[in-house]
Amino acid sequence: MPLSFLGNKFSPKKCPPRKSASLSNLNYDAEKRMAEFGINIGPIKAKLGDYVLELQEDGEWFLETDVGIGSNTREFQKLKKQFFQISEENNLLKIKVELLLDMLSERTADVHILRNENDQLKKLSVKKR
Repeated sequence: MPLSFLGNKFSPKKCPPRKSASLSNLNYDAEKRMAEFGINIGPIKAKLGDYVLELQEDGEWFLETDVGIGSNTREFQKLKKQFFQISEENNLLKIKVELLLDMLSERTADVHILRNENDQLKKLSVKKR
């Protein structure tokens, strides 16, 4: 016993195809892309321990917060003093190396001169015989 209102099969009308909007953002200028897609990501920040660093537009990192700096002041001063001492020691060692190279070149020149004199004396002694 079929019901009259359920007898027909359900067949909806087909919708006309939509006109596709271009999803490419290549033809947008920078301002329109910013407004349309919200590309503004904000500043880049990195948290390292108690410190928060922010990348500036010029490529330099800037310490944003002063959290924990007071507790590490002694350690910073100690490292700064150690750096100064090591750099002074490095400068002294460079001077010593330069001095040793000068001494070596002087001795090499002396040996070269003595060998030349020795060769000349040998030639003179051979000629006298």
